[in-house]
Amino acid sequence: MSQTPTLQAPVAAHGLGPHPSLPYIAFYSLVALVTAPYRRAFQLYTWQPLREFRAAGADPDFLIPLVREWKADKYAELQSVQVAATFCGGAVFSSLPLSRSANAIWVADALWMAALICAISAIITGIQTKSILDDLPSRQQLESSLSLPDVELQRMRRTILRYKKTPGIKHLIMMFIWQ
Repeated sequence: MSQTPTLQAPVAAHGLGPHPSLPYIAFYSLVALVTAPYRRAFQLYTWQPLREFRAAGADPDFLIPLVREWKADKYAELQSVQVAATFCGGAVFSSLPLSRSANAIWVADALWMAALICAISAIITGIQTKSILDDLPSRQQLESSLSLPDVELQRMRRTILRYKKTPGIKHLIMMFIWQ
C-alpha cells in the first residue's frame, strides 16, 4: 500500500465551548419561572410570527398574508388586554382606603402600588400597540397587495420588527409591547 497523505477535516468537540455564567443561568431561570404562565402564548402569538416576518424578508407573497393575519390576531388580543387592564385598574382604585391606619404594614402599600403600576403600564402599552397597529396598512390595502410598493413593505416590516439590519434593544422593547 502506498502512503498517500489524506486530508481530514478537524473534528469539532461539541459542548466544549464557553458555558454561560452562573448569573446568566440564574437570570434566565428567573425569567422562565416568572413567564411560565404565558410562555406558550408568547411562543405562539409573538415569537413565532416575528420569526416568520424575519424569514419572509421583503417577499410580498409571504409577508402580506402574514401581516394581515397577525394584525387581526393582535387587534383581538389587544381588546381583551385593554378590558382586563381596565378592570384591574378599577379594582386597584376601588381598594384605595379612605382612611389610613397608623399601624398599617408596608407590604399592603407596596402591593397596592405594584398593582397600580401594572394596570397603568398595561393600559399604556395597549394604547401604544393600537397606535402601532393603526400605522400599518389597512385591511383593504393588504388584500389588494398590488397597491403596496416595496418602500411600504419595508416600512411595514420595520414597524413590526423595529430594526433595520440586526435586532437590538428596540426590537426587545417591541417584543415586550407586542406581548
